[in-house]
Amino acid sequence: QQSAGALVQTPVALRILAEHRGAMAQVDLGVLRAILNKEEPPRRQPMVELHSWKALGTDRLNCTLVDGQNVARGVTQAGSAVQPAIERMGHQPMLLSLQKWTAQETSGTPFLLIQEASVMGPTPNRAQPHELNNLSKRAVSEVPLTQAMNSASDISEAPTQPGPMLADNPYSRPYYGAPAVPSAPTEMPAAVPAVPAVPGAAAMPGSGGILGRAPEVRIASSPAANSNITPLKMLTAYYGGRWTVKARVLTKSDVRKFSNSRGESQLFKADLKDQSGEMSATFFGRAVDKYFTMLKCGQVYTFQKGQVKAANKRYDSGDFVLSFEEHADIKAVEEDSNIPRISYDFKPLCDVANMPPETSVDVKAVVYSVGAPFTFVAKTSNKEMTKREIGLWDPSGSSGHSTMELVLWNERAVGTDFEIGAVVFLKKARISEFNQMKSLGSPAQLELHPDHEDSFLLMRKFKEFQDSGQQLASPSKNFSNSSSGQRKTIEECKQEDLKLASPGAMPGGGEKGVHKHTVVATLTSLPTDRAPYYSACPKQVESTGPASRPNDRMRICNKKVTQRENGEWSCLGGHVSDYPQFRYLCRINVLDHTDQMEVNLYDEVVRNLLGREARDYMAIFEAAHNGGEGEQTLKEVNQKMEWKKCSLVLRSSKEIWQENERVRYSVDSAQFIPLEQDARQMLGDIMASLEA
Repeated sequence: QQSAGALVQTPVALRILAEHRGAMAQVDLGVLRAILNKEEPPRRQPMVELHSWKALGTDRLNCTLVDGQNVARGVTQAGSAVQPAIERMGHQPMLLSLQKWTAQETSGTPFLLIQEASVMGPTPNRAQPHELNNLSKRAVSEVPLTQAMNSASDISEAPTQPGPMLADNPYSRPYYGAPAVPSAPTEMPAAVPAVPAVPGAAAMPGSGGILGRAPEVRIASSPAANSNITPLKMLTAYYGGRWTVKARVLTKSDVRKFSNSRGESQLFKADLKDQSGEMSATFFGRAVDKYFTMLKCGQVYTFQKGQVKAANKRYDSGDFVLSFEEHADIKAVEEDSNIPRISYDFKPLCDVANMPPETSVDVKAVVYSVGAPFTFVAKTSNKEMTKREIGLWDPSGSSGHSTMELVLWNERAVGTDFEIGAVVFLKKARISEFNQMKSLGSPAQLELHPDHEDSFLLMRKFKEFQDSGQQLASPSKNFSNSSSGQRKTIEECKQEDLKLASPGAMPGGGEKGVHKHTVVATLTSLPTDRAPYYSACPKQVESTGPASRPNDRMRICNKKVTQRENGEWSCLGGHVSDYPQFRYLCRINVLDHTDQMEVNLYDEVVRNLLGREARDYMAIFEAAHNGGEGEQTLKEVNQKMEWKKCSLVLRSSKEIWQENERVRYSVDSAQFIPLEQDARQMLGDIMASLEA
């Protein structure tokens, strides 16, 4: 190696070489592959090199980790103590001792979530990557693994086998479908035997790739190898003969039941993409049972024995769609980086409000309100349905922010755990309009907590909005209307609830077992004689309701727990835990100009109003009641919701309490009302009454 020989002729180069050899003696060779493969590392606290890092928002870092053989992406956990230690070192290579970590994967790309680690100091290798192997034109995170590996092995004492030689390696692939940076030609060391350029030939021994997969080598494909693959753009309703499509599954819908003249059946839809373009596919009948679980978003498959039909412009994009039934032949194949991944064309919510109904749009937003799932029987189909309303926020529009409602149905309504402040990416969400108000629904893909730079930017802007003290109204609807009807007074609610069916009785003759009301009322004081929260069981139990996926049939127990003498906590379900979680639960009086009533408030509602988790509130409450030192702090926290005017969605039903029948009121959602907007609404009601 002539260049290496020239390098060691200078004193500076000799020092760099010696120091790098000392660093390689400390780094655990190949440990990143073992960790991402969830294997036992060679020692309890393995050592790796951190070559570069970039901030993700304010509380996480995107790092490039090297173990002498492999390059992997690492992300520090939010709030981790290692982040300031890395930042203090600056942008210089350093040694990192991993203490606690988790191997994770997002959109098919594995990465290392660093929970605890220690910076052991700068790595003795003072040279930059381009000094080792001519990498000056690329960032380390974009370097193909072969080059990064060779840059380390060229000056290490013990030669190492090269890893994968593809520029599309998952560790170097840009996120969210950005085109991969083409790799520069690299020469294999002479000691390494050549890999046969024949499909199906055995891989070289001892050269396992990332996560234990055999290494792949980019070779020229023979015409026969791809002669049976048909590009999607070539498929039309007039295409004759058999065809095979190799495509990536971008999105997958829920299973939908339907009835026609041939009886009941089922279907689900998927969006497929190859190098030539995109096309929708619909799976019917037994093909749903066969392929719904098999098809995973982001993975590549071959598709055969389907039909090409003209697209229904109301539901499908493009001119043609694919249709598959039980005789379809679909197989999973190896990853192909030439096929693009999912990409988004995000539109701000302020623009979505001006788009026509039935338009599909991509949206990125923050969840600012979470409604409880509501189950009812549809009048038209007489089938039970579940609906859930989620409030979305983004920093667009002339006022500095915009909001809109996301409506989810059935399995998606109960199978997704939303929380306030979470970022959500929506792919092909359909715009709907009711009472001149726009909302979003039926997204082809819903991604919570995406690991993307835009996600952390949105979270920071939402935090700044919350700190400004501004309040948000109910999403994408005015206060005189809701999904359950017009706004009522408390007196009108009580009169209507006289017609509620008794507990255990079969509703009939105009009686219903549950009523829903929209009320604008003032919240009074939170209880001070008892805690407005309880200790809940944190154990996972099987859910009795539907789930969005077969693997999501678990939920948190949430039953009340008591502490045993040995310090453990147990619930009536027989679960035992070391420490409980805390959830809000309280009763409070609300009133308007006609009457007052007592309502039940639950965890999501109180957390939305106070802007604080129950665990944090518990510490303040106990401090105020144990010596009184925190009494003023408790008053300031409670004032965020006490004596404030809110739009409440109430659910009422009759129950038996101490042998007496009474009406129980529960709050499904609560939103503070901006006084100016409420005044305009009341003025509009007055003008409408005068005109009538």
